[in-house]
Amino acid sequence: MHHLYRATPPPILPILCSFSFQDVAPDAETPHREWLSRFLEAIRSAEKETGKRACFVASVDFAHIGPRYGDQFNPDQRAIEETLRADREMLEHLTKADAEGFYGYIAGENDRRRICGFPALYTLLNLLDGEPGTLLCHSHAALDQSGSFVSFASLAFGRSLSSAPGRQESPS
Repeated sequence: MHHLYRATPPPILPILCSFSFQDVAPDAETPHREWLSRFLEAIRSAEKETGKRACFVASVDFAHIGPRYGDQFNPDQRAIEETLRADREMLEHLTKADAEGFYGYIAGENDRRRICGFPALYTLLNLLDGEPGTLLCHSHAALDQSGSFVSFASLAFGRSLSSAPGRQESPS
């Protein structure tokens, strides 16, 4: 952000999200759903009070596959293709900014692919209020000799595009 807005870099507020899909299940007996609800309301209130829109950035991985992450197999091309296929299904919910659909997808597979970005993405999708996004890139990276890999994607949403470089105002 500082590189894009050199003259007037915006303030940045890093937010760490740490909960599992089980923590925010509708019937969960954890405080996480209430904490998340209060957090989302605080962000929305801050935007209303300041009159400025925030630019949200979620920097996360998707799947974590292979012995490095506890799997008992060395991934082959078939495992990579299957993971990327499952990612594309999951990305349908992300590009639609469908928080509950995304939650349902992760819960439905019992997070078997270890999507560590779930908390940040679920939070982001709730803040976007259904404003759809565009998939820019989707790939994977091998990390070691066993073939362990992570998958990832880049998406842009209307809210982040409205504060893109070239506009007169900088994001708050």
